[in-house]
Amino acid sequence: MTVEEFDSIMEKTLLRYISDLETYREEIKKNMGVLPKEFAEKQWSQILPDGLNTKNNYFWTIRKSDSDEIIGQLWFFQRPEKDQTFIVDIFLKKEYRGAGYGTFVLKFVEKFAKIERASKVIELHVFKHNPRAVKLYERIGFKQIAEDYTGFRMLKKI
Repeated sequence: MTVEEFDSIMEKTLLRYISDLETYREEIKKNMGVLPKEFAEKQWSQILPDGLNTKNNYFWTIRKSDSDEIIGQLWFFQRPEKDQTFIVDIFLKKEYRGAGYGTFVLKFVEKFAKIERASKVIELHVFKHNPRAVKLYERIGFKQIAEDYTGFRMLKKI
């Protein structure tokens, strides 16, 4: 991912994240004492203090197989001290969902995490209002390990 792509994509990703959090506005306000936008921006600054150069974070654009068209993106980070990879964001444009790209990307993350970084588990959080993603993760071996008011933490041993 280029610097230009990173800036543009991350701006859209943050806005999408805030929009997802708005679904749980009252719960976030009650439990965190802040509104979704403030919560998201604070979390973002903690996760990405150095932007594209933040250590142990990996960013890829997902391109259509027969062109250079960007159809989505992937962001995950490594927690070497826990032998863990955490998927922060997988996004595909609507017209490319259900075409196998999500499965391909998740298998790529698994292979990268296992071979390149010696991770033993992959973890992620998925919003409750995204049952299609939950089904995809379960189909390829992720198990729900925790639930909160916004969604599920899921884990796959690799």
